[in-house]
Amino acid sequence: MSTAERAGLDVRDIQKQLRQLWEDLAAVKAEDGQEALVRSCVLNLLVYSSGADVAALSTGLAEVTSEHPGRVLLLLVSERPNAGMSAHVTAQCHRFGKGRQVCCEQIWIEAGLHDGGRLASAVSPLFVSDLPVVLWWREQPRLGESFRDLLEISDRIIVDSCKLNSSSGLLVELAALADQKSPGKLFSDLAWGRLSAWRRQISAFFDVAGFRPHLDRLEEVRLSAGQDQGEGLPSVRALLTLGWLASRLDWSPRRASRAGRTWSIEFAAGKRSVRTTIEIRKGDGLQKVSLLGSRGSDVFEVRRAGEHLVSEVRLEGDRTPGRLVRHEADDEFQLLARELEIMSRDRVYEQALQMAAKIISLGQN
Repeated sequence: MSTAERAGLDVRDIQKQLRQLWEDLAAVKAEDGQEALVRSCVLNLLVYSSGADVAALSTGLAEVTSEHPGRVLLLLVSERPNAGMSAHVTAQCHRFGKGRQVCCEQIWIEAGLHDGGRLASAVSPLFVSDLPVVLWWREQPRLGESFRDLLEISDRIIVDSCKLNSSSGLLVELAALADQKSPGKLFSDLAWGRLSAWRRQISAFFDVAGFRPHLDRLEEVRLSAGQDQGEGLPSVRALLTLGWLASRLDWSPRRASRAGRTWSIEFAAGKRSVRTTIEIRKGDGLQKVSLLGSRGSDVFEVRRAGEHLVSEVRLEGDRTPGRLVRHEADDEFQLLARELEIMSRDRVYEQALQMAAKIISLGQN
């Protein structure tokens, strides 16, 4: 008996279902005289989900595989502890060029909470060999046995740290996992992807040669953001943004404290100090980032205004006309597709995550 069969899945039956699926698809195409059928696979995409909104999940993954064809294995974990394990297969087909359809496999695996420790051994025989395995952990990362077991059989791990409770220690634990410096494990974060436009706008200030010296004279950073998880906790997106700034500018956190809905963090920047605050407001996501120098008379600011980001510079009271860029909220499937375009290690994200973890640790002491 194979490992997967001991774990509760009949691999031979699933493989039989896959063969039958392709035979049926080919027969339908031949009979109807439709486009040529092309089977394409460049990766194994392993998706861990609670099983809620299954229809939306299937539709979203169909869009992802139209850009990144692969074998999709969906682990739908039920809240019922003794639900057992079962599997069935489907295919998603997309028109590609003239007269061709590209089809990708989806293997649906349903399991109960008590099956968590058996998931890795159950699914690993179903991977297409010699192709990368990407794990998308779609739930709040509990980072327990199931997560760690699936991490071991994956080459790339994609999470959404916006689902983390930033004071619970999970972000710190995620940072520790991403800091293992194992060349075979790459971490990505949909929360980091949501911040791409913010990072571009902030960086654009200092692409201007005349503004670059102000980086070495910054005295204060103020961030405003809504809550992600938990009352009175700093937004993960605000923490990652501050972690990015501090790691890029080689600042070291000294101390962190909380007063009401404001977190204060002091950084050492060479021989000077930089004061930073994260103000927790109503709403969601990052709302404003202000970089201040010369006792507040020099301001570089990016703020969200509806579906746009507005950037503005004020130097000694003189206002420079700001830039307005469209900033639409990407859904998780668009963010996932974007992350799958990058198969290299994101050192900048990892360093921002490490810095965010240090800030949290300081605030908890």
